[in-house]
Amino acid sequence: MKRYQLAILLVGIIALIVFIMPDTESMFVGMHTFYSKMNCTKCHAGEYSEFMASQSYVREAHLRAANNTNYTTYLSIAGISQNETHILTNYDGDGDGTNDTWVWNSTVDAWQRTSDGRIALVSLDRDGSCGINGYEVCHLCHNSTIFGFSGAHTAIVRTCDDDRCHGNSNHAYNDQSLFEAATMRVTEAGSLLSQGNVHSPLYHQLVNQSSSYPAGRPFNSTPGNAIGDRLSKGYLSCGACHGEITINASIRETHNTHAGKSSERRKYI
Repeated sequence: MKRYQLAILLVGIIALIVFIMPDTESMFVGMHTFYSKMNCTKCHAGEYSEFMASQSYVREAHLRAANNTNYTTYLSIAGISQNETHILTNYDGDGDGTNDTWVWNSTVDAWQRTSDGRIALVSLDRDGSCGINGYEVCHLCHNSTIFGFSGAHTAIVRTCDDDRCHGNSNHAYNDQSLFEAATMRVTEAGSLLSQGNVHSPLYHQLVNQSSSYPAGRPFNSTPGNAIGDRLSKGYLSCGACHGEITINASIRETHNTHAGKSSERRKYI
């Protein structure tokens, strides 16, 4: 093979490798803007289309959350409580023996760790459009760095009843000041589902089954919705009402037999 032909062949091979190489880089840049070059829709166009076609209030709520830099920062630093000036965490990120506290620094418009002055303001708005467009919303639930899996350049799955999303029977974090709909208690949904209401039987059945998703130890702690090393299936009870999925579940309940006037007053199943 002639030298110029070999050069052309090598250029072609390199171009092909670059074209098909997975786009999986994720990193913090300047601790101000979260850049992610992973375009999830390349492989998951169907899932993205389903999300965009979901109930409008569910879709818009997640788009707002993804565009709320207070919330995305809160997630990325292990927040458990927030007001306008402070974020409390359950994570000792600087190794000083106490859980981190972050305060709002109006000079730089970002959150600052009190112990060492580190600055953080995490944005999913990669294209700078002042809104969440296209695949940017996927990173709210699937970006490893936001949920404390630093150094992992892969996507993860954090389900609806994650500690810092909608909570579960073990952990319900997040002050309502993070959200517009303060009266809806959306961050306590998992906890509410476990407290003996009409939806509780389904949630309890699913929360005691393990999914295929690894739980990991985000921020060096075990998630409240974990079973062993896997997340539970409790999130499916959310999808039963708010998504386009079908769940097969057998719920065993004691029915009212109308045996007498002393029968328990209750709703029928």
